[in-house]
Amino acid sequence: MSLWAQQNLDRELLAAAENGDYMEVTRLLCAGANVEAVDKMGRTALFSACKEGYEACVMSLLDAGAACETADRVGWTPLYVACMNGHDACVRALLNAGALPDTVVWLQKAAPLHIACQRGHTACVRALLSAGANPDGSGCGVSCSPLVTACRYGATACVRALLAAGAKFETADARMDSPLCAACEVNAHACVRALLEAGANVEARAQGDQTPLVIACKRGSAACVRMLLEAGASPETRMYRGSLPLHNAAESGEAECVRALLDAGAKADVVDDRGDSPLYRASASDDVESVRLLLAAGANVDVAAATGWTPLHGACREGNIDCVRALLAAGAKTEMVADDGSTPLHFAVEMGHTACICALLEAGACTAVVRCDGRTPLHMACLNDNEPEVRETTDEDAAMEEFDPFYNVEYPPPCTKDHEACVRLLLDAGADTNVADMK
Repeated sequence: MSLWAQQNLDRELLAAAENGDYMEVTRLLCAGANVEAVDKMGRTALFSACKEGYEACVMSLLDAGAACETADRVGWTPLYVACMNGHDACVRALLNAGALPDTVVWLQKAAPLHIACQRGHTACVRALLSAGANPDGSGCGVSCSPLVTACRYGATACVRALLAAGAKFETADARMDSPLCAACEVNAHACVRALLEAGANVEARAQGDQTPLVIACKRGSAACVRMLLEAGASPETRMYRGSLPLHNAAESGEAECVRALLDAGAKADVVDDRGDSPLYRASASDDVESVRLLLAAGANVDVAAATGWTPLHGACREGNIDCVRALLAAGAKTEMVADDGSTPLHFAVEMGHTACICALLEAGACTAVVRCDGRTPLHMACLNDNEPEVRETTDEDAAMEEFDPFYNVEYPPPCTKDHEACVRLLLDAGADTNVADMK
């Protein structure tokens, strides 16, 4: 057969396999087509048939002696692409023909079992495990176990199949995430349940010294939080900088996580190494339901962080009016000062949160409190980050400057429209316009 005729047969075989034309594949093989011919991407006819899930073509090519381990230019094998696309019949055919179940695709650092778990193809996972695939993926040169992969993608059926095959549920990946931590990271509560039923350690630390409970609280997964607590996870385990799960739950904006922790005995008044309380985190995060839960559980409404900021400071700075009202209703003091002397009113005025200003003034907030730099809330209202507008000098100004050299030296920057309402509110509340700052 001439070279041209052989090349033509080979091209036709590749096309027939890609199109799933079993009869044509069989005819071309009988006519002498090279079963190992590759296209410009290095893909054989077997690769294309496995990629598309054409079982009959796969069987015909295997019967003709097609090599199971021939990879394309990126290192993907027929078994890998069959698992990727969930073609379990092709997977079984390849394994029966001698395909190695643990062959690693180095570019992805993954074996067929990893990609099957990632895509949630349970039938492929079971076929690989039945053929002797390592359920832990150890020795494959990959960065994580198949179980961590399945948990990270919420593939519950794959998780159960791996556990049934003896996968170790304490094996961590390169990021030090255990399967349980990976499941909590993506709110995969069904995977969490399967791991806990298998006896996973609820206190296993992940990257950043985080427990599964902390991760679940950060992600706002109340279902995972409750399951972990029922399995014995401690709500009082401290993490980096002394934070507790309740801090993370309060910051996540999911009140049900806060409720679950409080029901499990978490203390509402705990503080981290910076003095931040769960109530402060919830107030600054605009989670009024969590604020109410914490207050009902006995949280100190005026607890101050190392910076002197109280929950009311945090709520006012962020403009969280519902939290401001809840804190004031619980008796929060409006005159608590931060390290720089700022009251909650200073913060609300500085950020232009008029609703918070109204609430504070109605609660009796003092407009005359002076910060360490000598500024009252009225000063803050008159200051802004815009370039000062150029004011034309009038004849009256010129006369005054001749009389008083210091006249207008510290002419205050003009107010922005956002702060004009703040100024009016403060003036209506009796703010003193004659207080000078330290500049």
